[in-house]
Amino acid sequence: KVAPPASGKLFLVGDATQGGWNNPVPVPTQEFSKIDSVTWGGVFNLNGGLEYLVLPVNGDWSNKYSIADKNLPGVNTGGDFGYNLSDNFKGPTASGMYTIILNFQTGRFTVAPFTGNLPANLFMVGDATPGGWNNPVPVPSQQLTRLNSSVWQITLALVGSKEYLLLPVNGDWSNKYAVADKNAPGARVSGPFGYNLNDNFPGPLNNGTYTLSVNFATGMYKVTP
Repeated sequence: KVAPPASGKLFLVGDATQGGWNNPVPVPTQEFSKIDSVTWGGVFNLNGGLEYLVLPVNGDWSNKYSIADKNLPGVNTGGDFGYNLSDNFKGPTASGMYTIILNFQTGRFTVAPFTGNLPANLFMVGDATPGGWNNPVPVPSQQLTRLNSSVWQITLALVGSKEYLLLPVNGDWSNKYAVADKNAPGARVSGPFGYNLNDNFPGPLNNGTYTLSVNFATGMYKVTP
């Protein structure tokens, strides 16, 4: 077990990252999302064969999360981590997009290739929204805000019992983020989503103002009143 950051936040820094060793790091792209009380995750563009650290405070070198021995076999894909240990994390061998998950309950981290499609922007369209199925959608009201490396969020008045999709390019129907089965239990509230899946998101049953969050590190979405 490792004590979670008192700041409630984590940031990625190092020559394996797009921001290099510059501190403060660029946000939101190099900030982790808090998945639950003991787990943080993020989707990052990493440079192969280089190193990184995880900081609880952006712009502050005083403390860090790191590892004890970067030369251990397989440590570039996961292992044990701790507070102010002696070595940097060893990044993946090849450059690319990766999902990094840190579990403070187990004191373990994992690094895996990101197999999804991370958008530069995200827009909400559908008859559940004020703009209906008109595309392009009204902006900024139906554009999601990027909170960190993996989470986009929007708060919007929705029409009950209708549907919606998420688009990476406003005005373009070529690609979308959707769900595999809009009739799955609980799908109006939360569930898995993906790129160019078959079904629209099912909206909430009742009219009201809701917050939609989508997390690309977990592949899950959540709708809350």
